[in-house]
Amino acid sequence: MDAGVGKKIIIVAAIAENGVIGRNGDMPWNLRTDLARFFRMTKGGTVIMGGKTFKSIYIRNGRALPKRKNIVITRHPEDQEFQFGVTTVGSPEEAIAISENDEVFIGGGAEIYASFIGIADELRLTEVDISPNGDAFFPDWNRADWDMVSEELVPAGPEDSATSNYRIYRRKKFVFIGNARVDEQREAMQRIIERKECPFCMENLRKEHSKPFLMETEHWILTENQWPYKTAKKHFLGILKTHIENISDMPEGAGEEIFQIMRRITSVYGVEGGALAMRFGGMSMTGATVSHLHFHVIEPHSTEDDGYEPVRFRIGGKKKETPL
Repeated sequence: MDAGVGKKIIIVAAIAENGVIGRNGDMPWNLRTDLARFFRMTKGGTVIMGGKTFKSIYIRNGRALPKRKNIVITRHPEDQEFQFGVTTVGSPEEAIAISENDEVFIGGGAEIYASFIGIADELRLTEVDISPNGDAFFPDWNRADWDMVSEELVPAGPEDSATSNYRIYRRKKFVFIGNARVDEQREAMQRIIERKECPFCMENLRKEHSKPFLMETEHWILTENQWPYKTAKKHFLGILKTHIENISDMPEGAGEEIFQIMRRITSVYGVEGGALAMRFGGMSMTGATVSHLHFHVIEPHSTEDDGYEPVRFRIGGKKKETPL
């Protein structure tokens, strides 16, 4: 689903320690403090929800959420509850397409969260300090894909049945288009940004990378660089199979395998000399286009070749222009 391009998609949910978000069409707790935050947060905005979630709101309050656009994804738009103050659609794509705000809030339930978790930009989660029985659960999400940017301990107020932690998570940026070197690479990275996924994770690698895999070890895939440095004679790329960004997080044995790969490259592919290069850390520091840990093996042309030019491996971002 790519209908959300250009809009910030924010999932808002209250989740128990065991992942429960609902029971019998309602929440298995009373958190007036959290509901008040939700109303303040979404006032004047667009809230997308499923039919069951809206019906529970309607039963509780006798109306749609006031002072905001209510978009309900439902297979039964003819139901009476949807006739007042609600826009009904048949799919998440339609819901995003008709939302008028730059920020769009996703209010549940479980199926709706699952539909949007793959394209959401931000999670605003009230993590409730209880483990109740329930029949609706928040979808699985990979915390490694998100950075927690704020955290607030929320004591139980006079009308709250539990304490909670209010945490905001933002999806990590896996590519930095500002470090791209050629137009074709920029176009591919724009598609990757729209998909909101890491292009070097194994399940995504073939979506944009067309070069053959040359070697595979326990921890690494060796391939040719899709967009080799302009003056390189040969340019290989080693991609870690596990998504990490820092050398300190490398699996045991992964470092030793790099040198096994180097020996194979020199013997099998006739690389006479060159450089092994690896960036690590944030892309604003490294000059990399992809955050996923990888290394380069670069063979330059000989200085004795006609028209020899050196290969330049940049570290660091592009210099900002100083305003006049």
